[in-house]
Amino acid sequence: MQSVTKRFDDVLAVDNVSLDIEDGEFFTIVGPSGSGKSTLVRMLAGLERPSAGSIKLRAEDITDVPANQRPTCMVFQSLALFDHRSVGQNIEFSQKMKGVAPQQRRAHALEIMDIVRLPQAFYSRPVTQCSGGEKQRVALARALASDPDILFFDEPLSAIDFRLRKILEVEMKDLHRRTGKTFVYITHSLEEAMVMSDRIAIMRDGKIV
Repeated sequence: MQSVTKRFDDVLAVDNVSLDIEDGEFFTIVGPSGSGKSTLVRMLAGLERPSAGSIKLRAEDITDVPANQRPTCMVFQSLALFDHRSVGQNIEFSQKMKGVAPQQRRAHALEIMDIVRLPQAFYSRPVTQCSGGEKQRVALARALASDPDILFFDEPLSAIDFRLRKILEVEMKDLHRRTGKTFVYITHSLEEAMVMSDRIAIMRDGKIV
């Protein structure tokens, strides 16, 4: 991104930020609440449009390309799972939207479940019967099922207890290594960032400092 700014009325959320992220990198943005990190990532993902500046992906300007047309996927803090669907149906959602045949969707979902260490027996389980850590893995699997080039993570571990968070930090780093995809992760925890990241940007008052 080059000289990206985002205003919400009189609030300057992101202030003239330029940033390069390498292919295959685990890049983390750390900052307190209100520092602008979520807004920054939402612009990278296409969920917000910059007030000024440009966003490029491999030299192609994607500033005005909507989120559903970018090779990216977002894992939210709330996870945003479909509570009325099973684990398998959640994971298969993007493939279903693309018209992939049910048998092929299932095979792909089971393959992804192995990657995120979810037992295949969970395929038919209602997502409401999953623990917090299991729901995290379902959200990761759903994101990976769409085969994005870049995954964005908006504080996905912040609502989980300390012991499980430590386990998932290691698993996230391992998942990054095994998939080779670009991970862009935001957190308010420098400790969390230090465990997982290749590079870390510190954000404060809308700027990378």
